[in-house]
Amino acid sequence: MRLGILSDIHANYEALSAVLEAYRDERIDVYYCLGDTVGYGGSPNECAEVIRGLVKETVLGNHDAAVAGRMDYSYYYEAARNALDTHAQMLSAESMAWLKSLSYKIELNEYDLHLCHGSPVRLEEFEYIFAPEQARECLPMFGELPALTLIGHSHLCKVFALTQDSVEELPPIDFELEPGKKYIVSVGSVGQPRD
Repeated sequence: MRLGILSDIHANYEALSAVLEAYRDERIDVYYCLGDTVGYGGSPNECAEVIRGLVKETVLGNHDAAVAGRMDYSYYYEAARNALDTHAQMLSAESMAWLKSLSYKIELNEYDLHLCHGSPVRLEEFEYIFAPEQARECLPMFGELPALTLIGHSHLCKVFALTQDSVEELPPIDFELEPGKKYIVSVGSVGQPRD
C-alpha cells in the first residue's frame, strides 16, 4: 500500500494542483491530509472540495479549527485573522460542515502509523515540532507512540528519531525505520513552504 500525504495546503489551489500532478507518477493507493486545508490563500472552497474528494481522511489543522469556530484565534497576527475570517465567509456549507467534523488524530495501526497536525503530546493545542527540544516533549509518551508519526504545522521537512531517552534529528531524506526507535516526521507544506 502506497500512501500519499498532503499537509498545509492553505487554500493555495495552484500549489495543490502542482503537487497532485507530481504525485501522478508515484502510484499512490490512498491519500491522507495532515490539516490546514484553508487559511492564507485565495481558494478555500476549491481546495476543500479537492481534498474532500481525494483523501480517505483528513486531520484537523489549527487554521481549519479557527475557520470552523473550533478554537480562539484572536492572538493570531492581523493578516492571518483576516484570512481566516474571509475564509469562514467564503466556504460552502458542505466545506464548513466537513471542517467541523475533522478529528485531531488518525490512527493507522495496521501500518504502525499515526497522523496529526502538530505535536502528538497535546493535540488540541497544535504545538510545533521543528527542533529536537520540541520532539523531546514526546519522550514521556514513548510507549504510546507508533513506529511513525507524521505531522504538519511547521511547514518544514524534519525527521526526528526517538529512543526511550534521546532524540536525534536526521536529514529529511529517505531512511529505514530501525527497531526500538520511534520516528516523528514533519512533512512540509503544499501551499506555503518555509524553505
